[in-house]
Amino acid sequence: MRPEIVNIPVPDTDATDGDEQTVFQLWDKSLQVYEDGGGALECDLELQATLDGNAWETVKQINGPLLSALPGTHKSFRVKRNTVASGTPRVVVAGFDARTDV
Repeated sequence: MRPEIVNIPVPDTDATDGDEQTVFQLWDKSLQVYEDGGGALECDLELQATLDGNAWETVKQINGPLLSALPGTHKSFRVKRNTVASGTPRVVVAGFDARTDV
């Protein structure tokens, strides 16, 4: 297994769901949220997960910088942007790639 980081895009406009990013191959996942320019971050985001690509559920509410473990198995993640009061949020998920062919 090798470590891998997946960027989870944050939409540019409020009240918008972001693009789906596959994370099914990752074990032992962690989430990091930070301000892209190094400044203050005040936001209302949701990390959403799905197993089938159709039904999405919020697995983590995000209101600012964060570093957190993500338990469970998920096919994909996306970020729902509710509001961003200050800063440019960046969301990444890291884990270990479980595939043996990479």
